[in-house]
Amino acid sequence: MASIYFDASILQCDNFRGVHIYAWNLIKNMASIDRTVNFHLHFGMSGWNDRIDELLGEPNVIGHRFGGKFGRHVMPVVNVVRTKSSVYCILNGNAGHIRFKPPCRTAAVFHDMRLILYPELYGRQLSVDFAKQAAGWMPKLDLVITGANTVKKEIVDHFGIPESRIAVVSEGSDHLDEKEPICRPALFGEEDFPFYLTVNPSDVRKNLKLILDAFSIYIRTVPEDVTSRLVIAGIIAESEMYRQWCQRNPVAASRTISLGYVADPELRYLYRKAICFIYASLYEGFGIPVIESLRLGCPVILSDIPVFREVAGDVGIYVNPTDASDLGRQLRCIRVDLKHRSNNASAFVQQADRYSWKKSAKVGLEALLRL
Repeated sequence: MASIYFDASILQCDNFRGVHIYAWNLIKNMASIDRTVNFHLHFGMSGWNDRIDELLGEPNVIGHRFGGKFGRHVMPVVNVVRTKSSVYCILNGNAGHIRFKPPCRTAAVFHDMRLILYPELYGRQLSVDFAKQAAGWMPKLDLVITGANTVKKEIVDHFGIPESRIAVVSEGSDHLDEKEPICRPALFGEEDFPFYLTVNPSDVRKNLKLILDAFSIYIRTVPEDVTSRLVIAGIIAESEMYRQWCQRNPVAASRTISLGYVADPELRYLYRKAICFIYASLYEGFGIPVIESLRLGCPVILSDIPVFREVAGDVGIYVNPTDASDLGRQLRCIRVDLKHRSNNASAFVQQADRYSWKKSAKVGLEALLRL
């Protein structure tokens, strides 16, 4: 049997977000596609997530857990030899540095170029340091896996890596099955109300302040709407900014609900019931919530950036990610157009159906086995 060895330490976290969902679903679907391939998962961190156990329940998925620096950096090389793996692949996002090269082909998932392309968001020194480090290890990989053609082009342009060494393995949305049960968030109480939705404000690039300001503009310019609210699902990275915004905008803040982390049943409820989903990111490597929303028939208002044009195509409503007034106008337009959701639901689902974990896993597995 063929064997592939993965550094799966990225899965050792409490709550899954986009990069964790990506890694988990790729392994799950790769393992089911080809039972003649053994998938060895290396866990070098201290945490754990119960969903890992589901992966390890697959007959051809084997876990290896080692702690400390030795376990994280040296044992993968030892186990590559022991398991006779032909490829060593790092799943942990943008950290693809391999300290000790194993005697096999190497690959890494590289989700996006945000740290390199946006020093104004993350700090110039961090950007310079990361770009220097990545320039050292990226060209040495036999395969780079990324989620969008937009990011592939950015990698080629910046690092000069041949296109043939980059596999576009897109994200999927079918993990949110529309037939699965939904759960109304407890913080909603008993009252029904219309709401706009945004999720995963876990990074400054998610541009949460623009969404907040746009909602405040909407409330001021549409005073007859006294019921609509803004719902934020996910942990807010810019907590101090949010606190200050609430102080400056008490009326809008009183109609804003921050849910924190939500489980899939609650997320399905939110997508199904929302007026629309808003994702105003300044940069993304793909944007999994976009196709999650579309799969569940939810309209999307997106920042006009190349990757969102690639992912959502003609079904997205696009706004300037630096202009809160532009987003505020679109919030008003979609609130007035009561049939927008029902009239376009089939188009939303068709766009989401272009992306599935099974299709992506097949592309990724074929690329790894060709090495």
